[in-house]
Amino acid sequence: MPMRRLLEPATRLATVLDHPACDCTYLSLAQSTGRSFVTADTRFCAKVQGHVLPDQVLDLADVLDRLDVLSGQ
Repeated sequence: MPMRRLLEPATRLATVLDHPACDCTYLSLAQSTGRSFVTADTRFCAKVQGHVLPDQVLDLADVLDRLDVLSGQ
């Protein structure tokens, strides 16, 4: 996907979330593709939870915990 298509939505998200646009570019990509992305940035995860589709940004620690459960550890 061309970056140009992500920049305007990422800038809007950055304003709404009061978060750097570079991180919001990943959220913009996730939204445009209907996918989620995983990040270790817990502050970003917390901001997203209250504003946009929370299932699109997954906390790395939560994902690792789920994988441990699935693998029986």
